[in-house]
Amino acid sequence: MKHPVSIEGSHLETRRWLILIVFCMFTFTNATGFVTYSPILDISESYYNASESSILWMANIWYVAYVVLSIPALFLFKWRLDVCLNIGTALNALGGWIRYAAGSNYTISLIGSLTISIA
Repeated sequence: MKHPVSIEGSHLETRRWLILIVFCMFTFTNATGFVTYSPILDISESYYNASESSILWMANIWYVAYVVLSIPALFLFKWRLDVCLNIGTALNALGGWIRYAAGSNYTISLIGSLTISIA
């Protein structure tokens, strides 16, 4: 259902605002997913029984995935933003659940962080 609003010769659709809000919420949850362990580095080290650099890789993997996947993602965004948001949100949730199910297993938690990074 489209309700165009005229603003000096152009029109805005209500659905676009909804997609923008969903995109902002997705970006926020994705960002909180990759910086989760950095502020509590000492606690994370003892919980996962891993080194400081290993824990920091849970955040650094996001930057690596960004560099590798940014160009292919641009082509997906040109296709349909709403479908890309659905896929990204599903991957974001899957990565969160993987990290939750991993418990104190560092390797599986890192896979969850990678899934969030791909999202």
